Amino acid sequence: MLQRSKVLVLILLTLMMAACATSYDTVSSTQGGYGFYVQEMSPKVWKISFKGNDANSLDQTKEYTLRKAAEITLQEKCRFFTVSSSSSAKDSSVNMFAFVVSGDVDVKQSVETITMVHLFKEKPKNKDEVFDAQFLVAKYAAKP
Repeated sequence: MLQRSKVLVLILLTLMMAACATSYDTVSSTQGGYGFYVQEMSPKVWKISFKGNDANSLDQTKEYTLRKAAEITLQEKCRFFTVSSSSSAKDSSVNMFAFVVSGDVDVKQSVETITMVHLFKEKPKNKDEVFDAQFLVAKYAAKP
């Protein structure tokens, strides 16, 4: 009876952990490829990707990439950034190994946003949508 209780507690803990959304501070490839992937494409041009699990929304992944862009902008001693391209997608994959072995269908879903940003020390005058990195970092720091 005690052994059965331990197994039940272990199963419940596993299910609770699986239901958690991928957090903002997750570095990519630490949780099956979930989290951030950040790459400097050229001076002042960055590609920022955030991949979350099925507990994340597309809006959340978009917000995470903007927040990371603001942080990178300030780290690079700039103040403003623009988004030159951004794409978001949902994806589903089936674990065929689990299906073959047990007959269970194991579907994993993910959401991802990939954003390309350009950094500026001064606010560019010829750009439509310019983000103030200091404002965004302060805004997200104030969020609970």
